[in-house]
Amino acid sequence: MNTGAYDIYHAEIDISKSINAVFSEEGYFFFREKIEEAISYFRDKGQSVTLQKVHRFLADNIWHKLGVTGIIYDDKPSNRIDKNRYYSEIPDLYYKKRIQIVIFSLENIRNFELFLEEQS
Repeated sequence: MNTGAYDIYHAEIDISKSINAVFSEEGYFFFREKIEEAISYFRDKGQSVTLQKVHRFLADNIWHKLGVTGIIYDDKPSNRIDKNRYYSEIPDLYYKKRIQIVIFSLENIRNFELFLEEQS
């Protein structure tokens, strides 16, 4: 059941071997280059390109081999969340970032704990 509430957690995350595609221009262009390489790989083989296939290709063939343990990225949402809420009153102006992180190994996450329960 979706109540609309969410919990907030706190953790210490080791990002020393993560790609920072938000706050590092070099990290962003590296991240983008690897995604484009994956897309080219499938197109060169005449295969369809899907988000799942690109993710799996990068996980199996790129990130682990390069020692990448996580990625910090900016998820630009569609402007309209629902019929009553917007990220911005100006369409396509996303000044409220949704910065996310993916960590590939639990070894890089310490002291994971509930911080605030059932926020709305």
